[in-house]
Amino acid sequence: MKALQPLLDEYARSHQNPTNIVIHWICVPLIFWSITGFLLLVTLPVVGNLAIPALLILTIYYFMLSKTLWVGMLLFSSLCLVLTYYVFIQFFRDAAWIFF
Repeated sequence: MKALQPLLDEYARSHQNPTNIVIHWICVPLIFWSITGFLLLVTLPVVGNLAIPALLILTIYYFMLSKTLWVGMLLFSSLCLVLTYYVFIQFFRDAAWIFF
């Protein structure tokens, strides 16, 4: 696994354009949230859905990279999971029994 600093240096070099930076601040979190939603729909026998183990693996990866990034990613992943559950229950309440 690469160390954190080379990853951040590479990211900084490839993201110099101000428009690109704004797009990343908006779109990357939305993409992450949508992937969380799709993973939530994949049911598994033991853990309930694929979102839980996927986010667990992701948070372990960030823990190994940096404790500060780990805390941020843990909070953001939890927020995405809670929002996804909320949206699903609010708008698909009648079909919720299929997935939960």
